[in-house]
Amino acid sequence: MFTRCDTTSTFKGIGKVKPIKLLKKTPRLQEVFSAVGQSWAVSEELFLQLEEFTCKMYKQNTVRVVEINELRCAMLTQKCGGTLQAIDHKKSVDLSTLPPPKTCLREYIKHVNYQVAIWKRAHVQNPEVPSPTDDSGWIMVDDHIEPIYICTYILYVLLY
Repeated sequence: MFTRCDTTSTFKGIGKVKPIKLLKKTPRLQEVFSAVGQSWAVSEELFLQLEEFTCKMYKQNTVRVVEINELRCAMLTQKCGGTLQAIDHKKSVDLSTLPPPKTCLREYIKHVNYQVAIWKRAHVQNPEVPSPTDDSGWIMVDDHIEPIYICTYILYVLLY
């Protein structure tokens, strides 16, 4: 679910095997994922733990980086030849291979949490499910819901 399913997007270049191996060897992270969907809201503690997991998905064998924007900067620096000040404009850098920025990751985690929360209540005949537009990572647009990818949301607010 965290790395892709029918209702959530994917992290480019990150499949299912690497995250599963990471979970198998890290019992603490297994506990983190058991907390996903327990509540409709994502606590700051849960977000930070999932942010750390996301960093580990991208960089398992490097210095311990648990902040996604720091990892994005380090990866971009590496892709640009070691310095952001001397970016070669002729060099092609695929920015989609970087992890998402923190603001986008937060919305992504809300999507995942909301979907898992629904699944965890599948045994209840008539569960009380809050609207996905109640801070769960979606917004109502022209009578249908769309995921909030922070940039899209800001653009929507600016345009409408």
